[in-house]
Amino acid sequence: MNRGHLINFVDFLINSYESGLTNVNIVKSLVESISYRKVGKMIEDDVINKKFPLSLAIKNTGLFPVYFPYVLEAAEKSGQFVEILTVLKRILENQEKIDNETKGYKFYFLFLCLLLVIGVLIFHFIFNKVVLQVVEDKSGQFWKFLELVHGILSPINVAVLVSVLLILAILLMFRNPFLDIVEYYVFGKPYREVVFSQLMSIWGNLLSAGISIPVSLYIAVSTIENNYFRNFLLSNFRNFTNNFTQVDNSIIKKIYSFWPKEYQLILENSFKTGVMDRELLKVSDKLFEKSSKDLKRRIMIVIVSVVVLEMLLLGGIIVITSLSIYLPLMEGIN
Repeated sequence: MNRGHLINFVDFLINSYESGLTNVNIVKSLVESISYRKVGKMIEDDVINKKFPLSLAIKNTGLFPVYFPYVLEAAEKSGQFVEILTVLKRILENQEKIDNETKGYKFYFLFLCLLLVIGVLIFHFIFNKVVLQVVEDKSGQFWKFLELVHGILSPINVAVLVSVLLILAILLMFRNPFLDIVEYYVFGKPYREVVFSQLMSIWGNLLSAGISIPVSLYIAVSTIENNYFRNFLLSNFRNFTNNFTQVDNSIIKKIYSFWPKEYQLILENSFKTGVMDRELLKVSDKLFEKSSKDLKRRIMIVIVSVVVLEMLLLGGIIVITSLSIYLPLMEGIN
């Protein structure tokens, strides 16, 4: 299930629980709906006949992200359905907003790739049909330069370049290992801080709902979309907490060593004072406000840099094409 459909599904659950609907009524509504009839049919027997919790029935479908049944299970155990699901919905909407803001630049990048191909084709046409017919003296430096450019911008070389650019652009449009690495290393610190702010938000709410620290930490980290970043944190936190079963001052200190440095001391102290849930939520809001702006700026810089390089290359082709026509004509006039 993609993120847009998941947001709508979470919103449906929030409205259902706010209205006091039971799981049986929720399933019946899903079966009668057009968008989520498949989900309703798949969980109908588990919920209505087998009396499974909704979280377990949803987990058995395999249609949802791995973390979603755990979040729903935490909401069921605490009874805070609306509060926890509202936090999850806000995190998903923030992720969707950032993706939508960068989507326009990705399509612009693809458009420039098309212009680059057209520019090269025009250059080859003019070189073969005009320049070769007009230029009589083929011993000058400019002619050697034109031949060099003609060789570099051969159809095969351009096809390879454009293919690579298109593959990279396509890979940036859906979740895959390449996108995970780009987000983690190229978007860097701002991206990681946005992820931490969202992690703290869901973790703080799970703690407020009475879920234990190790279990709520596992659920919160599992909501991270970036597989590389999620697995990196899960691997370390699993070792620290003995597979998410133990926690103490030294373990908390190790866990928070991965957090932004300016908040580590505050969060470590909040564990000792017993107000970690409140501090996590407070720090989450501050960090997201700051890091989301930094991330948008970083994404824009990266995309604009690539666009500018393509425009320079395209502009260079246009200039060379113009000179290849203009200079031989001036030579003939002289």
